[in-house]
Amino acid sequence: MSKKLYTIVMIAALVASTLGFTVSGAMAASAAGTGPGDALTPAGQWTSLATGQQAWYAFRYEGDGSQILVRMSVAPANSAAFEVWTPDQVQQWAAGNKVSPIGRGSVDNSLGGDLVWAGKFNTPGTYYVIVSQTGSVPANYSLQVSGSAVSFMKAAEPASAAQTAAPAAEKATAATSAAKPAAETKSGKSPADALTASGQWVPLAVGQQVWYAFSYSGDGSQVQARMAVYPNGSADFAVWTAADLERSAQDSSVKPVGRGSVDNALGGDLVWVGSFNTSGTYYIVVTQNGSTPAYYSLTIK
Repeated sequence: MSKKLYTIVMIAALVASTLGFTVSGAMAASAAGTGPGDALTPAGQWTSLATGQQAWYAFRYEGDGSQILVRMSVAPANSAAFEVWTPDQVQQWAAGNKVSPIGRGSVDNSLGGDLVWAGKFNTPGTYYVIVSQTGSVPANYSLQVSGSAVSFMKAAEPASAAQTAAPAAEKATAATSAAKPAAETKSGKSPADALTASGQWVPLAVGQQVWYAFSYSGDGSQVQARMAVYPNGSADFAVWTAADLERSAQDSSVKPVGRGSVDNALGGDLVWVGSFNTSGTYYIVVTQNGSTPAYYSLTIK
């Protein structure tokens, strides 16, 4: 993790402390993540972990043998670690048996020194990640779990007083809502249904491409596209203008305006920096390379 990101995280923690918030108080209010029964969903958000504290996370896996990637950024370094547990191991642990986790996060310097575990299983079910604070310093961490066969459980939200008091109003709006067309879901399979880069970790199957689009004002200001990839070399990206895309449909020799290149100063991520004098929509296409499925995180700013 970069020094800049570490500084931002620590400033946020200091502000929270100044305003009177405590980690233990936040956890008590949420009453979640204390065990497998109330495990959290890994959302990639920065979270505080007090000295001696643990947080449980859960995810569903289809058991098809596809790869799972668990990645965690930590600040300060070495202040937290994580373990991966199978459903059977959790059952044995709950029965009072001594059990060792199936995996642990290890430092991956190609991913900015984040803790990483990659693996797969042949059994479907609910799997768990346990994040533990280590050492004498409270931790800040960001946990992500991704994979083509990974999904997450969403806890049911309790009904509010207004919801329970006005069932008639809900029925009255149901017909109107049903009449509205469903929001179009974009797939990223082409420039026509290009996605918006979110910075989340996304799996990429062998031979797969995903298109992204961004708007640009044409004022000559700098644009940076940055993509972290796991494993190294398993994916790359190219930058296209709308005009070049139109020309490439008639002439296969037309090349993209730019491509991501390795930047060791940014943890080995693929980076492209440029600017344009024309406003409009620009595109980035992410392409899987080689025989290994990829995981990537794309940001455009």
